[in-house]
Amino acid sequence: SWLKPLLLMVPRDMPNLQFLPADYLASLLALLHSIDFGQIEAMAALLVKSRQDDTMLHVLGNGGSKANASHAVLHFREAGMKVHDILEDGTWLTAASNDYDYDAAGSRYLSQMGKSRDVLLVISGSGSSINIVTALARARRLGLTTGGLLGSGGGDANQLCEQAIVVEATEYGPVEDLHSAVIHMLAGLLTKT
Repeated sequence: SWLKPLLLMVPRDMPNLQFLPADYLASLLALLHSIDFGQIEAMAALLVKSRQDDTMLHVLGNGGSKANASHAVLHFREAGMKVHDILEDGTWLTAASNDYDYDAAGSRYLSQMGKSRDVLLVISGSGSSINIVTALARARRLGLTTGGLLGSGGGDANQLCEQAIVVEATEYGPVEDLHSAVIHMLAGLLTKT
């Protein structure tokens, strides 16, 4: 297999590492097979509608999911969407976090910049980060459509998302990797429509 040459590069005094790449890839493949591709098609339809209606897509994530949010913004812009990463402005983020609190940063942004019919897409490995759940609740009150790329079975965010793609795993690495793959799938679907 293609993995065998890579495993030969693992130092001989670290035999346990030889199992790590194969196990990790096997878990990723299992997770990929567990994804409901109907959820991906439904999310793509939501994004296509946002593009057709010329509404703004606001994207929010923390940590590795924040990196995926930036990644999504890049690809979705290339597909012709109006899209903004809520936490990309470090000055605004630190001011909002300092003056209020980090848990309210996303919801404060939406109160100032979100418009009815816009879309909020959250990306969360746990699905239960307080700032994610708070932003979703605010978005719904403001009349935004809500969507999520979620891990850990969806967490608390799942109930606040009108459309969600849920990865059942609880380990952040595989969840974030699958979210990245889903972003590429969605971007591909957006480009073709």
